[in-house]
Amino acid sequence: AKPSEETEAPKPKQAQAPAQEPQKPEKEMSAIEKYKLLKQQKDKEREEKRRVLIHQAGLAFRSKGFHETSMDDVAQSLGVTKGALYRYVRNKQELLFECHRLAMDLGDNALRFGREHGRTGFDKVRLTLENFLGNYLSSNSAGAAIVNIDELEPEHRAEIIRRRSVFDHGLRSMIAEGIEDGSIARRDPRIIAFSVMGAINWVPRWFNPDGELSQKAVAEQMLGFFIDGMRPRPDAAAAASGALADGSAPKPKTVRRRAQPSS
Repeated sequence: AKPSEETEAPKPKQAQAPAQEPQKPEKEMSAIEKYKLLKQQKDKEREEKRRVLIHQAGLAFRSKGFHETSMDDVAQSLGVTKGALYRYVRNKQELLFECHRLAMDLGDNALRFGREHGRTGFDKVRLTLENFLGNYLSSNSAGAAIVNIDELEPEHRAEIIRRRSVFDHGLRSMIAEGIEDGSIARRDPRIIAFSVMGAINWVPRWFNPDGELSQKAVAEQMLGFFIDGMRPRPDAAAAASGALADGSAPKPKTVRRRAQPSS
């Protein structure tokens, strides 16, 4: 008898990949679209060069002082001709103005950050100062040159004064809110704002980026000083009214008189 033939199992059919649709040729850009794209790229490149120029000018102002720095100095530090600089700015007063604008932009961003993320008035002030102080020390390439605004041209000076006023009122409103909600000690908001910003604005006069303390260390210590001074203290109201924390009246101080020499 013949052995039974073994039947092979049918092979599974391979799934056929779906037919791919032919790729449509990319639409060619019109002349107007090409022009707009090239202009955007050119404008972006120009703005980037201008930022580098302003930063380098700020470093020169910090190193030599505004009066002692010339456009030749700035051009030499960038490795370009002085004529190339005038394609971006008119004079060094405009460079100084741009350094001021950068500082004011940092202030506006700090106020916005504090308002958006703080809950109490104290939180808003703390976040605003923390944001501004850290960025101010790291981004202010001009150093002490931006402390004085008298070197600015009249229209530029007016703009910086206006923007400083906006920042001052914004910070004061946060302080007043903190006083109202009890998170900040009852003091005059103007005095607090003037004291804090006066100290911060003077930092470029003495801060040395290559010194012993880092930017972060200086910012943290100054912020701690400001914040601790604004916190309400349980005995503050009592001390102001002439009473001690336990409600008792303070003991009168004994005034010792110096003995008169005998005649």
